[in-house]
Amino acid sequence: MLRAAACYGVAIPYLKKFLAGRSESGASLSAAQLLLATAQLAVLSPLLVGAPPAPTSLSLDVVGSVVALGALGTGLAFVINMRNIRIAGATTASTVTYLIPIAATVIGVLALDEHLSWYQPVGALVVLAGVAVSQGLIRRRRAVSRAPEPIRQPAEQASY
Repeated sequence: MLRAAACYGVAIPYLKKFLAGRSESGASLSAAQLLLATAQLAVLSPLLVGAPPAPTSLSLDVVGSVVALGALGTGLAFVINMRNIRIAGATTASTVTYLIPIAATVIGVLALDEHLSWYQPVGALVVLAGVAVSQGLIRRRRAVSRAPEPIRQPAEQASY
């Protein structure tokens, strides 16, 4: 998890610096990223976790779910993320993802009749406050300082 979070923290600034300014569309850049990631996983997964199940053993529901999650959940999210990076910048684009757990919790409570614990709204407020601070919507008040008094030059000595 720590490595995944570290990669995530590097990915959006990397995208901003090296990819967002390119002339290709966000969809084509996202498709290239996901195709390369798929190729890497196709090579590494059998080595790390064993052979995948035979495609003929998978039900149509499983195949449809994987395609829907891949195309909509990941593909569309990558396209939107690239658009956010191009329009609003890397910092704003990264803060958008902090709102996902809040939306998931609200949907779980409303649609799935899940129960809300006391710490979930508190966590949501912490997340929203953090996003507001990072976007400059909440600023820390600075102490009122008085202007320094001018330095007075010593009076010239009178010559007698």
